[in-house]
Amino acid sequence: MRQRVASTKAILAIVTAIAVLVISATIVAIQRQESPSSQGSNVLGESSSSFSSSSVSSGSEHSLTIVTVSKNGSLLAGSTYLIIPNPFTGTGNYTVSDTGSDNAARSTPGVITITGLREGNFRVTQMSAPPGYQTDIFSRIVEVNNRTGASVAFTDAASSDIAAQSSSPQISSITYTAKFECGTIFGNEGPLRPGHYDTDISIFNRQDSQIKILWNAVVSDGAASSSILRTLQPQTATSLVCNDIHQVIGDDNSNNTKLVEGFVVISVQLEGSIGSLSGGGATIGQNGQTDPLDVQVFYTANALDVLPHEILVDKITFSILNDTTGRIPSSLIGKTLDISIPSNLTEIADPQSQVRNYLAKNYNLSPSQADDIKINISNVNLGVGTMIDDHAISLSRVPAQFS
Repeated sequence: MRQRVASTKAILAIVTAIAVLVISATIVAIQRQESPSSQGSNVLGESSSSFSSSSVSSGSEHSLTIVTVSKNGSLLAGSTYLIIPNPFTGTGNYTVSDTGSDNAARSTPGVITITGLREGNFRVTQMSAPPGYQTDIFSRIVEVNNRTGASVAFTDAASSDIAAQSSSPQISSITYTAKFECGTIFGNEGPLRPGHYDTDISIFNRQDSQIKILWNAVVSDGAASSSILRTLQPQTATSLVCNDIHQVIGDDNSNNTKLVEGFVVISVQLEGSIGSLSGGGATIGQNGQTDPLDVQVFYTANALDVLPHEILVDKITFSILNDTTGRIPSSLIGKTLDISIPSNLTEIADPQSQVRNYLAKNYNLSPSQADDIKINISNVNLGVGTMIDDHAISLSRVPAQFS
């Protein structure tokens, strides 16, 4: 009896275990069947949502307009443009024209509008121009975003204008010629009045880029010097003075004991035959309306050995007692006279000798004749005097010569 009960319990345990295994396997199978469907639904949903968002954004908000005009602002039809990368795919390139089916503005000649674009930066290049016009060789970089439609304009020059410009002479060099006077003239030999002469040539670079200049000096009735290279940075100035000129011509005239005159030639060499300075802020017109440099010459002339300054003078009061030469006016004999003569505190001066020297110089007397004149010195006073400021200045602007 006990054995039958134990057997029955064992059979029930086995059946229960088998039932549990079957149920578990069924649940696992159901989960495996539902899992791919659920995951596929999620992926499809996310993909569909992303595609839908991209389509709406690019189709309604992202656009690019390309306008082609002439130099006078008139719209020109018949252009073809290359866009890199492709604004629809983001890779490769894309070509669009006025008459293309993708041009939403076909009804307006000279205007191309394409829509449904991706966001990003794109390079637009004109591949062909309307008949009778030359392409604009410069590409444009445009940004397409969801804030506003991007637009870009190209300006085409008429072929006839290009031909006229190419046949006209082009500017290859610019030259400035400045007169200089350096040194001293002591007598009346000329070419200027006696005095000390100096020249200061100032050169200012008006450009927004550096300029290289060559300068040399040409002495009157002499040879030209070798050329000196100087580089002027943007918006900077330099100067050429008499010492520079003396050095370049090999003339040792540091004491200004003679006059040297001539011309300084300043040359701006341009690369090739072009009408503008590369990278500069000033364009050179065919008739030279604009100069790349501002060249001005400042001249000074002074008739004194030294600059005007205060000096000590001796005021000598005297009278002439007799004149054996007959050259001194009789009206001066016996009268009280005075003369002012520069004085030096470190020297011993003889008033009678100073007066005799003065009379000899003014009345052309020999030393022996001056010694025969009897002079009475009645008084000598020390005073302060000022030398006369005998000088002149002038300023001249040097125009450019185009060739």
